[in-house]
Amino acid sequence: NLMTLDKFMEGDKAVNGSEYVLRISTPECNLLCNYCRIEDHFDVDPIEQEEVLDIIKASVECGIKRLRWTGGEPTVTPNFLDMVSKSKDYGIESQMLSTNGTILYNIAEKLYKAGINGVNISLDTLDKKVFKEITGKDWLSRVLQSINVATDIFDIVKLNCVLEKSTAEEIKSFIDYIDTYKSKKTLPVIRFIELIKGGFEGDVEYVKDNQFSGEDLVQIVREKYGNLTNTEFEGDNPMCRYYKIDDNGIIFGIIPHFSINFQCGGKRCKKLRLNPTGYISNCSIHKEFSHNLKDTSYEE
Repeated sequence: NLMTLDKFMEGDKAVNGSEYVLRISTPECNLLCNYCRIEDHFDVDPIEQEEVLDIIKASVECGIKRLRWTGGEPTVTPNFLDMVSKSKDYGIESQMLSTNGTILYNIAEKLYKAGINGVNISLDTLDKKVFKEITGKDWLSRVLQSINVATDIFDIVKLNCVLEKSTAEEIKSFIDYIDTYKSKKTLPVIRFIELIKGGFEGDVEYVKDNQFSGEDLVQIVREKYGNLTNTEFEGDNPMCRYYKIDDNGIIFGIIPHFSINFQCGGKRCKKLRLNPTGYISNCSIHKEFSHNLKDTSYEE
């Protein structure tokens, strides 16, 4: 409710709600990524869609203008287009979508018109066989098609690659792939995310055996492409470090986790996180700061 949302922001007196982003996680997913979960279902009691819309409406009254949809996989959520459109009507000015890209190519234009400004598309490999091993589905062609469509439609296109030991073998392939999009409306920016345990039934042993540090990856890129320049790129993750390859102008990012001991972004972090069961928090590390908004109406 309004009082709860205000409470999250009251500790930062120098800012107002417009500096924050509301991050909404949906429970459904159509992939079985081995670093995320090992079961074909989620044992959660999700918050109702109308309750989510009430929270968005209350957030706008607190000054929040930015929204990020993530998952799970938001595009498999029933009535997702309608939720995006209603969020825009409530006063949300910018909406980003994090997606696995398996459906996006079919609905990208509709999403853009409804209010989605940019997308983060998961791309952990360019190898068809490896993609199926990671996700459980032979859908790499769908994801590549979605990236191709997205770079013609959206203002921002980021590719999120979960960083594993095997990723190092594909670095050149990733950079060369980005290079093929230089003639499109939007040149994708690829971000490598250090591997951590997923939020549900993540395979802990798999994670431990396959972690690879972002600093080691930066060194590989430097050895292959030469000088790198620290740069900035639009986003709401204060821990992400961006680099520009001087030779070809391609930008890539590193999101560290385990290699920096899961450091807190402090007041640079301007996110309110709503999880699939209705808990809202301004911190993904310190869970004690969360509050349950499930079964709480807009009026309340």
